[in-house]
Amino acid sequence: MKILYSFFCILFCSVGSLQAQDLIPIPTKTKAIYSNWVADLSFQFANKQLATENESEIAVRTIAFTNFTHFTHCNFSNNLGLTAGLGLRNIGIRARNETIDDVTYKRTVHRVYTANASLALKLGSFSKHCFVYGGGEYDMAFHFRQRLKTKTNSQTKQGEWFSNATDRFLPSIFVGIQMPKGMNLKCSYYLNDLFNNNYSGKIEHFPVYTQSQIINITVSFQYRNNIFRALHNRDAKPKSVDI
Repeated sequence: MKILYSFFCILFCSVGSLQAQDLIPIPTKTKAIYSNWVADLSFQFANKQLATENESEIAVRTIAFTNFTHFTHCNFSNNLGLTAGLGLRNIGIRARNETIDDVTYKRTVHRVYTANASLALKLGSFSKHCFVYGGGEYDMAFHFRQRLKTKTNSQTKQGEWFSNATDRFLPSIFVGIQMPKGMNLKCSYYLNDLFNNNYSGKIEHFPVYTQSQIINITVSFQYRNNIFRALHNRDAKPKSVDI
């Protein structure tokens, strides 16, 4: 069932991020600017999370919704360029058998919604839509939520706007690869702990971790959608090409 679920999630993200491919190729010696919207499938986990009282089993968290980014690409040549992104993200930690305030929960999810900004350098063959990239990003947290499910299947859901449950700004670094047929793979590593162990707010049963840095792997399908034609080739006639 999990494999089938992941398949449908990837299919959804593929359709959600599909953009019309541009019919004008990017000349190898011409600057170009283009953009695309992307919805991705995220797999999130933490690097050796340990609760202060008992060790909890950290599970991979799969997110198929609420992750959207608008990317603007600027190509200086056919092999060197920059990409900047603005979007919304959903990051967090999912665990099993987590003990909080002397209660062991069957399953817990702690997550935060963020506004995201990123900047990356990319190298490759842009005319073939194939390149590698790396850079950094900042997430600004604006809403924290958690869901606790006991072994008797009773649930507690709590949320707090602009909470200090996490740092307001969450920096990360990332690397990725764009493949010719549209598939994009990206791996992000958050530099700071997700949770603020000095939290004081309305959220009850707040988790205590000695470490809570997140690793986020995303899969998406990205296609070119030019908003500015080649800056030095505005009178070029459209040519139908495969990207």
